[in-house]
Amino acid sequence: ILETIKRRHAVGGFEESPGGGPAYGSVGDLLLHRIDSFDAAVRNILNLGAVLGLSFQLSEVVAVLRRIHPEEKDPMVHLDHAAESLEAAVAESILYVTHAGADVKDDHTDDFVGGGSSLGGSNESYKNHYVGSIQSSQDGSVSNLEYTFCHDIWRTTILNLMLDSRKRDMHRIIAQTLEEQQGGDTKDYLSRMKLFGHWKASGDTIKSASLALTIGASFEELGLQDQAIKLYEDALDMWRESDAMSIDGPIVDRTKPLLQTSSAAELTYIMVLFTALAKCLANIHRSTESVRAYQDAVKTLSSSPAANSLEDRSIVFPIFCGLFVALKYGQIEQDRECSYEQSLVAKFVRETKLHGDAIHYARALAMQADMYARLGHYDKALQTHATMVDIYDATELSESICAYYGSDRVAQSFSLSAFWYVMIGEDEKAVEVCWYVLRQLLPKMDPSNVHNSCILIYPLLWILKDSGYSLEARDYFIRFVVEPFEEYFGDGRSTFCLPIYDPVLCILDLVGNGEVVEEDIEEYYEWALSEENLRFGPVMNNSLGGFGRCADCLSAEICVVLAERLVDCDDKRTLVKNGLELTKEVMALADEKRLLMAKSQCYPVQNRLMALAAELELDNGDYGGSNSDNDDGDGDYDDDDDDE
Repeated sequence: ILETIKRRHAVGGFEESPGGGPAYGSVGDLLLHRIDSFDAAVRNILNLGAVLGLSFQLSEVVAVLRRIHPEEKDPMVHLDHAAESLEAAVAESILYVTHAGADVKDDHTDDFVGGGSSLGGSNESYKNHYVGSIQSSQDGSVSNLEYTFCHDIWRTTILNLMLDSRKRDMHRIIAQTLEEQQGGDTKDYLSRMKLFGHWKASGDTIKSASLALTIGASFEELGLQDQAIKLYEDALDMWRESDAMSIDGPIVDRTKPLLQTSSAAELTYIMVLFTALAKCLANIHRSTESVRAYQDAVKTLSSSPAANSLEDRSIVFPIFCGLFVALKYGQIEQDRECSYEQSLVAKFVRETKLHGDAIHYARALAMQADMYARLGHYDKALQTHATMVDIYDATELSESICAYYGSDRVAQSFSLSAFWYVMIGEDEKAVEVCWYVLRQLLPKMDPSNVHNSCILIYPLLWILKDSGYSLEARDYFIRFVVEPFEEYFGDGRSTFCLPIYDPVLCILDLVGNGEVVEEDIEEYYEWALSEENLRFGPVMNNSLGGFGRCADCLSAEICVVLAERLVDCDDKRTLVKNGLELTKEVMALADEKRLLMAKSQCYPVQNRLMALAAELELDNGDYGGSNSDNDDGDGDYDDDDDDE
């Protein structure tokens, strides 16, 4: 604006019109006048630059021009055209240029404000500097100068002058150009994100969704969950109704449902994006948002006219699994009979059986068996598990199941079945299953998928411990979980179950060894006497409770084992009190979430602590032996409905 005032020799801020008033009615009018003063060639280059972004590179402009005008074989023609046009915009202080990391605007402030070339001197010297900075090769590549709009208002004004259809066409051409330049390089995340933005702005939902999934998966591998979530949400915004527009695209309301699509291909990508988003949210413990993403996927699928045209219905199977996990951990409210869950699982089993792929059918059967077990129907759980065993081959299916579902939920069903045998009193059969999993299944699992290995072995540890095999269980845990984590991840990295590694090793060491090394025992006491170490939070407790034992129950057992080694003293009293408080909380959670196996594991620990409390004459009235009036001590419920 100051530049225009100076150039027009205006007084008071604007030129005067013949009638004596200001020559321009607004700043927008003034900017339009400045832009209109350029010829068509310069305006076209400015249009291209504005679509490219607030900042853009010379090589990008030249590459797009070559795609728009393929008949011109000499790249220097495009280079000269871009050079002259951009020079004019720099001279008018609409753009400033940087080269080799140096911000030329800052180095030549006087020239910039005065309206001359930002490189100083005459246009000819600017041209010489400009051409001298360009390295042309046979393929037309050039070393980069970067241009930036001096103020965003310039870019906004230029974009507002363009038709929406014209902007979409230019975004498409730019995306095609960038895609050709990048090839298969998926590691240049900045360039790939720029490419995604142009495909999205061009209106090509398939291209942009596919790219979003590729980049998002790379972000997840790097542990950049937040970035992946934002990317998946940005991609899904393409199918949301916009409430307003900005220069970079529509502004959407993410609380509203997605628009219906009649394209089966688009619906496929929507389902996959929702699944990826929900998994990412679950990985960083944003469980409520994760459930909402799965439910939004189901709503979109139910309302879409393209649902019946899906060629591969397996894309919806992970959505069933996500909702099942949410139900399992009490993140979705339902009636006591779990009618919604039973209906959902039955539909999943039916769909996967019709689909005919053993990967998904086995997963669905594992899901159904798990559901029956949580309802206390262990015979039904074992019958369903037997059907699953007939179709599951770890060597052939485990890797694919992990690829689809994150971990091998089918193999994990074998471990859970050992607990189901315990719950019906067949302890010898339970131990037999434990050895089968440890010696036959675990060696076939991908050792780098440490989370899968940990979940697979976790239920077995407590069965083996209670059967007198604590040290053997400890050795297997170190071999298949602790050592692989150190090998594939190491210090500074994390995984969901990492906080329980030390407590697990501690319990198995204390129970298995009559004489624990003095240095270790002192470390165990120090850990257990600090109350802040003992609680792992509701997410960890709920998750591990579904695999047989809540995390806080580990702390409670450490407290009771250590307390039993002490004579009457303050430390012993502290351990007993802490342990009783923990078991009270675990029993309440087990009742609330119907974690029958976890309750059965906590019950004997609580009884041992209460015996110690009585011996120490502690007031244990607040802790009680059970939080359920109809508990018979085996972790099950004496419901009239259990014969269903």
